[in-house]
Amino acid sequence: MIKIKKELDEWNCYKYLIQTDEGSFEINWGGDLDLYWEYVSDDNKNDSYKIDITKENYFLYSLFDEIYDSVITCNPYKYAPKENLYNPFEKDIFNKDVVAIRSMEYLLEDEGITWISDDGTKEDGARVTIKKCNDKYELTFKRGYSDGYKTHGIRFRNSGSRYTPFNTSFVIMYNKLKYYDEDNRQIHMEEYIYGEKIKKMKGKEYEKQHE
Repeated sequence: MIKIKKELDEWNCYKYLIQTDEGSFEINWGGDLDLYWEYVSDDNKNDSYKIDITKENYFLYSLFDEIYDSVITCNPYKYAPKENLYNPFEKDIFNKDVVAIRSMEYLLEDEGITWISDDGTKEDGARVTIKKCNDKYELTFKRGYSDGYKTHGIRFRNSGSRYTPFNTSFVIMYNKLKYYDEDNRQIHMEEYIYGEKIKKMKGKEYEKQHE
């Protein structure tokens, strides 16, 4: 089960708690005007935690689809609302900014996209990896150091990030989350198909156990 809980913080900005069967993480807008993701754990004893974002909640899955696609196509503004933000890559997607190309290369790894927290070093900073699988995105939060303390928190600087301008892709995702309404949302066809697939898989497992 995937749930999205949202509430306003002391700065009147939304913060979101993403709850899954594997664990939870929080997305919030800091008082320093930077974006933060942080794995939420009661024990916090492991160095690494994994979370699956499946098509069970297609709204959230599609936002990760947009982040992933904006990075691998080197188009950080690709999914920004057209009326709100000028996209410098819109007319000529092959004439990429040198800074954007370098940042894309830094982000891409064999396992997917890895963002090392902007308040940590490349060597031992906390990081999150987003790996695309068949019907899900697998998120891996790895603990690292920030100001001498161990943390699973990931900072996305909006000024001075090592991955500029791809901080924009994550900010766009954060802004779109405010449109999520658990009580008044339509079930996407992909979400329905995924649900039926899971039911069939569980049915087959049940049959095997009772042969």
